[in-house]
Amino acid sequence: MTSARLSEAQLVALVEKYFAGVDRKDVAGTLACFAPSARFSIANHGVSYAGRDTELKGMYERLNERYAQVWHSDFSHTVNVAAQKIAS
Repeated sequence: MTSARLSEAQLVALVEKYFAGVDRKDVAGTLACFAPSARFSIANHGVSYAGRDTELKGMYERLNERYAQVWHSDFSHTVNVAAQKIAS
């Protein structure tokens, strides 16, 4: 299966949509940024989650329970369109 490739602007918009969802504590909106088979790793904590609707959902629900507020801002994005990767 071939998925559509995103432009640089689309990759940036997706990442900013993701962080906005996290900051609003909108689990459904945050998860909408991921494919069903997504994997998410937090390297500095040595943990990984697999599956948008299972492990990732649980991770975001726990995040929202633990913190009254989450805030992401002042982004600097590095985009590799050929590899379909972005670091923020």
